[in-house]
Amino acid sequence: MKNRCLLEYNPESGACRWLRYLESGPDLPAHTGELEDFFAAHETASIDELLLVVNSARVAIRTVAFEPQERRHILKTASFELEESLVSDLEELHVAYAKPGERTLTLAVVDKAFMHALLEPFTERHIKVVGVLPLVQLLDGEQGQWSVNAGEDTLSVKLSEHQQFVTSYAQARLAWTIAARDHESLPSLIRLYQDSDAAAQQLEDCLPNALQSLVQATGTPWFARTQWAAFSRRAINLLQGEFSPSVPWVAIWQFWRLPLIFLAVGVLVYTLSAYLDNRRLHAENLHLRQQMTEVYRQAFPNSQVSDPEQQMRSKLREFSSGGEQSRFLPLFYQSAEVLKTFEGIKLLNVNFTMRTNELRLDIMARQFEDIEKIRSSLAEQGIAASLVSSNSVEGGERARMIFKESGGA
Repeated sequence: MKNRCLLEYNPESGACRWLRYLESGPDLPAHTGELEDFFAAHETASIDELLLVVNSARVAIRTVAFEPQERRHILKTASFELEESLVSDLEELHVAYAKPGERTLTLAVVDKAFMHALLEPFTERHIKVVGVLPLVQLLDGEQGQWSVNAGEDTLSVKLSEHQQFVTSYAQARLAWTIAARDHESLPSLIRLYQDSDAAAQQLEDCLPNALQSLVQATGTPWFARTQWAAFSRRAINLLQGEFSPSVPWVAIWQFWRLPLIFLAVGVLVYTLSAYLDNRRLHAENLHLRQQMTEVYRQAFPNSQVSDPEQQMRSKLREFSSGGEQSRFLPLFYQSAEVLKTFEGIKLLNVNFTMRTNELRLDIMARQFEDIEKIRSSLAEQGIAASLVSSNSVEGGERARMIFKESGGA
């Protein structure tokens, strides 16, 4: 279960009141003290969600009316419509919005400096603040009834869904008088929530006589019967715009740190293994290409080598094309069997003409008589060998000959 905590804070006096919220509701009684007392109380127990309720007259609630056709742009223009009624420059103010109604929009206006000072202590301690709500908006109420929270130093009054005010007890009588004057009729009931009997007595002392008989005291604080889910429905959350809750990177890192470390190690090992495999395969591929080049050069000594695999495939297609009409392999085999019986014979070049099924060879023999002996031996095997040319070179006799089967002559 999440550790949810409600903190009511009055920045002017520094007074705090806090309590945990369970699934069933508030865990009463509430604790009181100053802000440092709150932090000390939660030094060992972490807070999952903190709802900060601000009891301050520095948070002003305003209502802007608009026409239905203006609804689309009202969030962009509402703050400028209030500009003339604001004391501070609009650049120095933070404006938060409620969900627009049919013809009205409620806004909360507060100094940006006030918001920064309010949130700074919680940010330094990495406490997750899920909402900053004006207390005056959290008071419940019905049509024709007013709700009042009598605090130790301030008085928060909710006249209707769109009318509220927060004041000190010293100025409360004037505020009550203005509220009664601006309403056509007095409320049927003024519901009083009180922090103490002394606070209730202060309220009675500042109430006009016409309103005193309408007060009905609950004898409990304002949050006594309020569920956690009701807070977001009743009040404007000031954490909007530049004060929107940031992503809790510290908590996320703490949770995902070990899995991410293991993932990084796994990726590193996989990358290193893939790199080593790639190096090994590259070396094997280079070795195979070298072997293919040597084989091709042995088969075709006088040919240039650029792509041995492709050239070898091309030669094989050339020799194998034509089906039964190609006599290259039988003719080459028979010729090779005869040539290997002679010592000192070197095969310099081999070519095959498919059109005439002729095998053309350049050979090197020790003497011219060996060439004649080769012709005689081939004739016994049914191969007609004709001498195209011969010439004496250093080391023997070089001859260019044509071999073909006698039946094909």
